[in-house]
Parts: sequence; structure tokens; C-alpha cells
Amino acid sequence: MPKTYNDLYLATRTALKSAGVEAYALEARLLVAYAVGKTKEEFVRDLRLYTSDENEQKIRALLYVGGGLHDWQKMKALNTLLYSFVRYPEELEAFAEDPPRMAAEWLRRSLQTM
Repeated sequence: MPKTYNDLYLATRTALKSAGVEAYALEARLLVAYAVGKTKEEFVRDLRLYTSDENEQKIRALLYVGGGLHDWQKMKALNTLLYSFVRYPEELEAFAEDPPRMAAEWLRRSLQTM
């Protein structure tokens, strides 16, 4: 079934909220915008447009990397990953090449240091 960017945002927001993320709405916007390759402004502008299954899979890979959102440590590591993109843009470039693989690798490194 075709989905809009807004559908992806709402599903992501719900998943983050149920995982206990405090700023779940903001995190969901940033996560979806990044996963679909849009700026925040482009994402908000395109909320009503339809998106591809590939974009939905990218978001799922980011959300469920390492076994899901039910593990607090994994969620904390994913949250830290998102913030690191803001502070260290070069990590974002490496991540963009292969999101699922890089997310899993980054998550493993983060969990080892916790």
C-alpha cells in the first residue's frame, strides 16, 4: 500500500514514543528526513507526497537495528547516533553509503563503550 512521508513520520514517532524517547516528535522528523535524503524543510514541504518502499525499509533498518527498540541501551545508542550527525557531519556521509550496515557497526561500537 502506498505511504506518504507523513505516514512514515507518524509510524516512526509512535515507535520512538513507545520506546520512551522524550523528544520523540523531533527525533522522528530528523530520522525520517535523514533516511529519505531530505532536509528538514524539504521533508515538511513533502509530507503529503507518496514515498517508496525503499524509504520505508531505510527507516525500519534505522529503527530496528540491533534487535529493536525494546532494549533501552540500543535506543540510547541510536539516539546518540542521530545527535552525532549534527555534531560530526563526516559521520553522516559514511552512514549514507550503507545505512543498515553502518548503523549496526556504530551501534556495536556504542554498546561496547557503555
